[in-house]
Amino acid sequence: MIKKLKAIGRVITRKIERLVLIVVLGLGIGTAVLIGVNVFQAQSIVYNFEIEGEIEATIPMRLKFMVMETVLRVVSDSNDVVIFTINSPGGLALMALDLIHDIEMSNAHTISYTPKFAASAAALIAFSTNEVHMTDKTIYLFHRAYIPLPDGTKFRVPFGQVAQSDIPDQLIYRKVFQYMTLEQQAGYMNGDDIIVSSIQIITMGQLQQGSTK
Repeated sequence: MIKKLKAIGRVITRKIERLVLIVVLGLGIGTAVLIGVNVFQAQSIVYNFEIEGEIEATIPMRLKFMVMETVLRVVSDSNDVVIFTINSPGGLALMALDLIHDIEMSNAHTISYTPKFAASAAALIAFSTNEVHMTDKTIYLFHRAYIPLPDGTKFRVPFGQVAQSDIPDQLIYRKVFQYMTLEQQAGYMNGDDIIVSSIQIITMGQLQQGSTK
């Protein structure tokens, strides 16, 4: 009897989660798409999001990130999949870091796909997912965190001096350093912009073309 009640409870919880997501996504905010399933059945759901252009504090971009973060937090089934298609030069680190936190804490299986280019904050988002997919022409650009100065120049944050810089550094250490040459690793630590191609990732990681975890 208890097992039956628990099973019923899980089904009800699952339906409520989907209903919440339908209401949120039905507002027309963001670009989430539910693919090929009945949302009231205990089946996997695939959520597709696109991150294009600069990540900035505009209302449309903030609303899109709010929807992505809500989906990542609400989904409780590890069979559900959240896909991010990324083509972005990056932008506001704080917005990206909030999303990265939710990606890494989410129960959903997360996948990024970068067909062409992802830089800075966008590249960090791409490498925070469970699977990182790319084409043979994909380019990623990474750099140290920086602080904009009044004269328009940028101050590259030294290691360990600002807490905000620790999170991108740790993510790059865990997910990206293995695909960099020793020269690139040293350049990154010295504040250089580092370009990493998909061919380099496949070669350095001895991976099959198209994806890496």
